[in-house]
Amino acid sequence: LDLRSSSVRAASFRSLSSPFFTMFGRPPAIEKRYQEALSSLERSDARIMFFEEPVEEGAKPEDITTTMLLKAEHLVLPKVIIDYALLNCNRATKMERNWEGGATSCGNELWLRFLRPWVEEAQGAIERGDPALALGPLLAILLFCQRDDSWLTDQEEYSEWDSFEQWFTNLSEAWQTVLDLDDGVLGLVHERGSKEEGYYRWIIIVGS
Repeated sequence: LDLRSSSVRAASFRSLSSPFFTMFGRPPAIEKRYQEALSSLERSDARIMFFEEPVEEGAKPEDITTTMLLKAEHLVLPKVIIDYALLNCNRATKMERNWEGGATSCGNELWLRFLRPWVEEAQGAIERGDPALALGPLLAILLFCQRDDSWLTDQEEYSEWDSFEQWFTNLSEAWQTVLDLDDGVLGLVHERGSKEEGYYRWIIIVGS
């Protein structure tokens, strides 16, 4: 999958089943001001991914500023990377929610349809000499797998132990390759200086 040329559609934060995303049911005036502040931060080629609710509890519309939003833990990344991660995490979550079989068969299908292909896509981007694009599938894995551990505890992939173990090795090596890159190569530098030390440390914190 060539992430640059694929027609990746934006996925709504609200549809993710994740404790990181709590943006539900804002009053219309709050939501309107939030969207205005967000639009002033995002560019056509970049999006913000929040890892906690950016609107402070009890905030009034006039309180919601770009400064408030940037206080929340977040990443600013190229649009294609965030869109890929959110869309694919949503796809896996939807499949899991709608699965009509047993938990183990669902776990097996998650590995077949998503977890293994995501690592392969990350490896492919690295092998093509475009390691920054590996961040899309790597973030998809991170977002999906942090929800709970059923993908790990209820599946039969482990019965092929060598292949199962190699998946984790490949995942670790892909992350190491990506994190060895400069922030600018990854597209992690935002001209507004929202993270003085860059976003590299926050990716490590989120993934730990």
